[in-house]
Amino acid sequence: MSSVRPASQRDLPALERLLRESFTSSYTHFMPAAYVREWQMGDEPTRLLRRVLNDTGVAIINNAPAGFISCKEGTLAEPWVAPNMQRRGVGTMLLNWAEERLRDRGHDTVTLSCYERNTAALSFFRCMGFSITSRFLSRRVAGGPVKICTMEKPLDGSGGRNWS
Repeated sequence: MSSVRPASQRDLPALERLLRESFTSSYTHFMPAAYVREWQMGDEPTRLLRRVLNDTGVAIINNAPAGFISCKEGTLAEPWVAPNMQRRGVGTMLLNWAEERLRDRGHDTVTLSCYERNTAALSFFRCMGFSITSRFLSRRVAGGPVKICTMEKPLDGSGGRNWS
C-alpha cells in the first residue's frame, strides 16, 4: 500500500534518517567535498526538516516513509527519495501530490531549483515536464561555487518553455 500524506512531528526522526541516507548516496558524487563534510557533520537535516515540515508531504510504502517533498507558494523544495526506493515511482507520486496541492491553492506554474551536476534529478524533472528557465552560480556552498538550474512547469498540462 502506498500513499502520500502531510508530514507530522512524529515523522521527523525517520525523515531525518531518510534525508541523510539519500544525501550521502547522491550528493557525494557531484558536490564539493567541503560541502558534503559540512552537511554530514552538522545539523542541517534537522534544521531543514523543522523549517519545511508544515508544507511537506511524505510518501508511505509498507507503513514506512519512502520519500518526502515540500511545496509552498508555487515552489517545490526538498524532493528526497530513500535510496532503496528510487526508480519505483516514489518521486512521481510525490511530485503529483505537490503539484495537486499547489494547483488547489491557485498556482498555475511550479518552480524548483536543482544543482546542474545532479544529472539524475535533472533528467527526472525533465521527464516530469519541467524545463530549465535559468542558471545561476551559488556561492553559499562550501567548496563552491556551484551552478544551479531553475526549472519550471505549467500546472495546466500545456508543457513548458525551455531556455537551456
